[in-house]
Amino acid sequence: MFVLPEAPGMQRIDNSPNFVKPERRSKPRLYDPIPVMVQGSEGNGELYKFDTVAQNIGPGGLSAFAPREMREGEELAVRIRFSLAGTKPIQAPVVAARAIVVRVEKLYDNACTFAVSFFTRQRKKAASVSISD
Repeated sequence: MFVLPEAPGMQRIDNSPNFVKPERRSKPRLYDPIPVMVQGSEGNGELYKFDTVAQNIGPGGLSAFAPREMREGEELAVRIRFSLAGTKPIQAPVVAARAIVVRVEKLYDNACTFAVSFFTRQRKKAASVSISD
């Protein structure tokens, strides 16, 4: 059986090894595991924070797993750590951004996958991002 390799900008259709479709997005995305720290607040104002790994990330947003329930429209602070193989985590560059949850796919228990869109100056005035370690 011949299997087509997944090329950049292509994705599998229905988990079939033989069919790929072109990427819809106009900007490229990284599909490498990239560590992300997420911070937000519950409806009652109680803060939460968790570490996860991005499934994919691009200039406009990212998709990741959450060990908790997330809500569409929820505002978050995210810290993305870009590391290179062989480097110490402390040396890896970090990007902090404000984002809004635009999609949630419920999994088991209260876990889900979620997608966020990064705020830009056009969408919301940029405020200083503060993520505590």
